[in-house]
Amino acid sequence: MSKSLTSEQPTVSNKDINVKVDNVSIQFGAQSVVKDVSFEVKPGEVFAIMGASGAGKSVLLRSIIGLIKPTSGKIWIAGKDAAIPRTHQSLRSTIVFQAGALFNSMDVFDNLAFYPREHHLHPESKIREKVLEVLKMLSLQDAAYKIPAELSGGMRKRVAIARALVMEPQLLLYDEPTSELDPIMAATISEIIATLRKETMATSIVVTHDRDLANSIADRIALIHKGRLLAVQTPEELNNNPDPIVQDFLNPDINVDNPRYKNL
Repeated sequence: MSKSLTSEQPTVSNKDINVKVDNVSIQFGAQSVVKDVSFEVKPGEVFAIMGASGAGKSVLLRSIIGLIKPTSGKIWIAGKDAAIPRTHQSLRSTIVFQAGALFNSMDVFDNLAFYPREHHLHPESKIREKVLEVLKMLSLQDAAYKIPAELSGGMRKRVAIARALVMEPQLLLYDEPTSELDPIMAATISEIIATLRKETMATSIVVTHDRDLANSIADRIALIHKGRLLAVQTPEELNNNPDPIVQDFLNPDINVDNPRYKNL
């Protein structure tokens, strides 16, 4: 990959971009999805939120980015309430959605250029320069003028990451970046995330149920089960955690229908 992009200075410095989740619960009607979760993500850290499907991971991620307001508790980004829109306006934050969320009517180049054009961030010549540089970073030059329907699942994931990078984020969130990918492409996405961490120095939060991905890229992992936080540990510490529910999740050969789950 090439050298990371440079741009105008944001209001908040990268060294101040931490995320604090403070006793957060999220409820939809009578359904409690996230239950009294607390943790802190350090500046520049790659922090994985891991758990089975339906554990509440993606809902929690959307509350961090400000798309969902917690029912109770607070989320702080660089010391500011994440529920207040201007918090996200004072720094560059973006999310790579699970399905990519690309515009199907636009080619790859225009997907990447859409945000800076819409917000008049740069002259067209500068936007073109940034888009082409990011496409080169992710080896997507040959896909620049293809539409999403012409791309493989792995390429669409890479385009979604590329679109996020055009914003030169300080806080970068990934929602299941390796879902529905074959092992080789999943390993490629894992390598891209790890490399981008070194090049951009962004604080990164990765929601995943992929144990291999979390173990390979994360400084620390938060394991969530049915909306509750079970542990926040380094990959090594988590793999050695004696909690039977943790071990049931980490070892796929163990029967996940174990009776211990019934009352949790």
